[in-house]
Amino acid sequence: MPLYLEVVCEALHTTKIISFAIFVKMKKTSIIALACALVLPVLFTGCHKVEPDRVNFDRIMVYCGLAYNNLNPMMSEDVTYDLASGDLPGKNDAEALFVFYHGTAVNYDYSIPTPAYLYRIYRENDKTVRDTLKVYDNTVISASAGTIKDVLNTVKGKYTSDSYGLVLSSHATGWLPTSTPQSGKSLNSIGAQFHGSASDKSEIDIKDFADAIPFKLEYIAFDCCLMGGIEVAAELKNVCNRIIFSPTEILTDGYDYDRLAMRLLLGPTIDLQGVARDYYNRYVNTSTPYATATLVDCRKIDAVSSAMASIISAHRDELTALENGTRNVQPYFYGNSPVVKCFYDMRDIAVKIGATKDELGRLDTALDSFIECEYHTDKFFDLKLNEGGKSLVCGVSMYLPSAKWPEMNSYYTGLDWNKSVKVIDK
Repeated sequence: MPLYLEVVCEALHTTKIISFAIFVKMKKTSIIALACALVLPVLFTGCHKVEPDRVNFDRIMVYCGLAYNNLNPMMSEDVTYDLASGDLPGKNDAEALFVFYHGTAVNYDYSIPTPAYLYRIYRENDKTVRDTLKVYDNTVISASAGTIKDVLNTVKGKYTSDSYGLVLSSHATGWLPTSTPQSGKSLNSIGAQFHGSASDKSEIDIKDFADAIPFKLEYIAFDCCLMGGIEVAAELKNVCNRIIFSPTEILTDGYDYDRLAMRLLLGPTIDLQGVARDYYNRYVNTSTPYATATLVDCRKIDAVSSAMASIISAHRDELTALENGTRNVQPYFYGNSPVVKCFYDMRDIAVKIGATKDELGRLDTALDSFIECEYHTDKFFDLKLNEGGKSLVCGVSMYLPSAKWPEMNSYYTGLDWNKSVKVIDK
């Protein structure tokens, strides 16, 4: 059965029903993005949002798709087909789903400016309905702290809720600054908007991203690569309670969007463990069995900080030797990965710098409370994550500095994690 999208247009005093039968399940094709480019102007031109009967909710989820980049083909299907055709709340249910999306007009063409849209999506009379809250003009920089803040404030300004959650999908490389001279490449921090080509892009610095969250979130789920660092959790601990992230890269198909609304909105509780498990299960028995997903409780991070600070303080000389010598620590990068090689397993760093049994016991107790669940496949491409039936990782990465990276080290000293733990003690 085709999926239909209903938009109520006050200006015309009519109801438009637009068939989405064209959105067949075809990954990595240009059909979807082309259809989006043709349909979106029809959906929103001359249309005004019709206020729903309900403005107070128990739960609100905001999905932000920063897709003005090479991920647009996959992300447009995630939203238009998977999310929109899955389980959705009704218009007057106690739960509400909002989508902010900015994509390209044509796949892999970054020369055509496009608007971005913020809308509410729900199910009514067996149809998927979009009510537009805001249209951002084609000069918008979606991969910016200001836009993220505006999206969240716009939603909260119109709708109140007992809890708010954010799902963000795009490129990312965790806490890394927006450029790393030693890598010879420009790396993303959070999000990516290409300007003409992939070599010229906008990103969001992790500290700016944290400052952009205008109110406390129940959770943030990052459908983005390499966000699974202890530094990310420390930077965001004051703006959200729990985080789902991946310490490795994420394959382009991303999360299981068919089940996302059921897990985060429609079930008896907010099932973040289910989201992480669904993502893992999506890949584990496929031809590309590579996935890592970790759920942490930021409210429990202080015990981890305290335990790790004690270990680093007691083994400073060993840490310095490890930083500048041969690094035999468990990594989260693989092969000739283009990402700068600085993401290592946090617990294995403690082991390799000589933490005592008691010190490791204290760290493990803290990690058991902080990490609610973590899933990983046996390998991530050629990177081993299990060996002999035993896990090699705890599920959270940590930066291992190097004298070769003075600019990145300098940036790192300003992160909240380093202020607490003194990985770099200056």
